[in-house]
Amino acid sequence: MGTTKVKFIDDSQKGAKEKKIKKELKKEVFPKETEEKTLSEGQNQPAEEISTQKDEAPKKAEKKNRVKAKKQRGKKYVSSKNLIDKNKIYSLSEAVKLAKDSSYAKFDATLEAHFQVIAPDLRGLLKLPHPIPAKSEKVLIFTSEKIEAGDNILLGNEETIEKIREGKFAPGRDFQKVIATAEFMPKLAKIAKTLGPAGLMPNPKSQTLVDNVEKALKDIAGGQIEYKTDPKTPVIHLGIAKVSQKEDKIEANILAIVSAIGPKKIKGLHLSPTMGPSIKVDPSTLAS
Repeated sequence: MGTTKVKFIDDSQKGAKEKKIKKELKKEVFPKETEEKTLSEGQNQPAEEISTQKDEAPKKAEKKNRVKAKKQRGKKYVSSKNLIDKNKIYSLSEAVKLAKDSSYAKFDATLEAHFQVIAPDLRGLLKLPHPIPAKSEKVLIFTSEKIEAGDNILLGNEETIEKIREGKFAPGRDFQKVIATAEFMPKLAKIAKTLGPAGLMPNPKSQTLVDNVEKALKDIAGGQIEYKTDPKTPVIHLGIAKVSQKEDKIEANILAIVSAIGPKKIKGLHLSPTMGPSIKVDPSTLAS
């Protein structure tokens, strides 16, 4: 009688074999799903998240490089900034001298004053004792009066309004002030969203909505300026002189503005040329 060999299969081996067969079958039927699962094995994150992170990595690196690029300054600016101690608060006379010296523009730049004030809704008109040269500011006028145009006097009409609406003629870049008579106000409503945020929409308070354009131009030539707080922060930004003007005249202009606003309403002041660093001024030296 022959001996029959009986092969015993361990249950654990049998289970492993079945799992292997199922895995192979699944790989054939669902190859993409199996591939994604294989990529994610041994990791806590799903394959989709890993893929997204890999895609975002170059974008984050690119964004970081752009931020660094923005922070880079030209040699002229760096050279000007080295003239100023950022940890020091300067007297008014020192700040004015530094603002003139640190301007690196090739043109006769404007000196700007940035007043930090305690109230959000300050507004008014004043005349500077030493007006900024008129050629530096282009005035756009909408009127039916006969006004002679010039280098800094621009005459507006309906075509001009359309150019402003299309962005071809821009506030700040192509003109710095707008004066209009009442007859033009309905037409200017088309560009109110452009002129308003720039602070150039004609209105009676700033004496830019007028009956007599010639008188308004004389007031501007005589040094009349408007001051008002920024819509978002309690700061007043003003052009107060040209770099070419003498230091004592620049100081007199600043003190006239301080007097008009009210010394007790001013918390701080920074001076800066159009092209140049900012200089912090000691408020206690603003008393006339």
